[in-house]
Amino acid sequence: MNTMTYSALIVAGGKGSRANLGYNKVFKLIGGRPLIEYALKAFRKDSACTQIILVVGEADFDEAKARFSELYDIVEKGGKTRSESVYNGLKH
Repeated sequence: MNTMTYSALIVAGGKGSRANLGYNKVFKLIGGRPLIEYALKAFRKDSACTQIILVVGEADFDEAKARFSELYDIVEKGGKTRSESVYNGLKH
């Protein structure tokens, strides 16, 4: 039986403005863990997921790269718009 595999592209380049946080909402602690960690771990546990690409804004790039390095395969800087960020992630 063939199992389909996939890559996960997580675009997390927001600024948290709608949530009134003043920082990217993916770093908001929920249950003691940053929100983004839940998504990353869910994909990491799925054996059909062969690659996780995390796209974050330039301001969050170094922090995300350091804090979540064991949970993604590639981290990429986002663009000025969501579509640019998606494009940056899809280049891999």
